[in-house]
Amino acid sequence: MQGKEKRSVKQVLQDLKAEIRSSQNTLIIVVGVGKIRNCACFVSSSGKVFRRRFFFTIIIDGFNNPMRQTKFYQNKAKVPHTLFGMEPSSYYWIHLYEYLELREKRVVTVFPLAVNRNRETINVSKDKSDPKDA
Repeated sequence: MQGKEKRSVKQVLQDLKAEIRSSQNTLIIVVGVGKIRNCACFVSSSGKVFRRRFFFTIIIDGFNNPMRQTKFYQNKAKVPHTLFGMEPSSYYWIHLYEYLELREKRVVTVFPLAVNRNRETINVSKDKSDPKDA
């Protein structure tokens, strides 16, 4: 790697976090991965929620649905960039992750403990569901 410095994963994630917080041009799609269906939430990097619950199936036709919604909200908010986030629960997330990677989308996985802690700060109840995780 001539001319390029090696960065740690932590540095890459910190840079990504700073980039998203400093700009208003990213649509964030958070996916709660499930066994039978997934639930997505569409939010702008400025914090505006476009759609809180968007359910789609775990088959290839189902994966195309959030892509259409992503295009719609990108045009609506006039944002050029997207970032997909998901919790790598069991093995159900792998197909969606690979689908997005093949389409050259930016995808990050969120550590399950972080999702759990976030749920605790937002809602004190212990019930868990994919829409709440998204």
